[in-house]
Amino acid sequence: MSSVNPSAPRALAPSTQPAAVQSPKPQQPAASQRPSVPGSRDEFVSSPASLKQHTLLRQGGAGSSTEIKDLQGKLGISQSGKFDAATSAAVKQYQTSKGLKVDGKVGQQTWGSLMGINGLKPGKDMLGQVSGGGGAPSGAGSGTGSTPTKPAPAGGSNPTGPVTQNPPAPSANGKNLTATVDKITNKGARNQMTTGKITVNGHTYTYNSGGHGRGNLPNGDYKVTPHMWSRNTPGMVRDGVGFSFALSDKFDPRVGGAPRSELRIHPDGGSAGTNGCIGIVGNAATLKQFREDMRAEFNRNGGKFNLHVG
Repeated sequence: MSSVNPSAPRALAPSTQPAAVQSPKPQQPAASQRPSVPGSRDEFVSSPASLKQHTLLRQGGAGSSTEIKDLQGKLGISQSGKFDAATSAAVKQYQTSKGLKVDGKVGQQTWGSLMGINGLKPGKDMLGQVSGGGGAPSGAGSGTGSTPTKPAPAGGSNPTGPVTQNPPAPSANGKNLTATVDKITNKGARNQMTTGKITVNGHTYTYNSGGHGRGNLPNGDYKVTPHMWSRNTPGMVRDGVGFSFALSDKFDPRVGGAPRSELRIHPDGGSAGTNGCIGIVGNAATLKQFREDMRAEFNRNGGKFNLHVG
């Protein structure tokens, strides 16, 4: 992350610019479906729970007429309540216009786009209907999700890529992530920086934390939740890849005052280190792999999990 003036406000501080969220037409997403951060131009992805009201729809598949009419209304076509050939063609046309996977199936990616939730991958793990074939109608799913497919490891020849390990077993309580500290630079100073490893979905990544006047992320336990799957804030982007995941607040006696807030996991952009957050080290391929590993962890653990640092 680029050097930051310690007296300057954080990147997420309110500004006079309104929040801008990419929203597909014809329907604007409800404000409750995404967080509101004044001054941000980043793309938000809400928690998986916001998609549980929907099921996987396709021609010849299951689905209530009410839900199909809802889909047809969003697509701007006749609301027959039947997923016929015309509906399938309209879905494919919409997917093509939005740069989505064109398969005629209305899964989590297409439903998300219609609701103004961009950046989701194709699938059904976040929907109320998580099984193939004939499923329950809208609203009847268990909402438990399913274990995601293990992503392919990053290229082995890339020295900055993750080290592949055996994927962790699904965890009921989400306490399966740990960030270890391997090195401390300028120990005891306000610009103290730690370098270590964090293992996500069976892949291990290098991170930097601190180094810019507010110290590294304090050791302890944190709750990790989604924040932004795509981000363009300076210092939180590397090789065109930006994202951030929220960490719960932590009191830090080194900086005084109230507990540290707006703590994030994001790419280690610019010069090495972060303003107290966790910066993932690597090139675009590595960072994209990390983002997909985080997506798998959220899917596995119901949209949040715990991280132990230290």
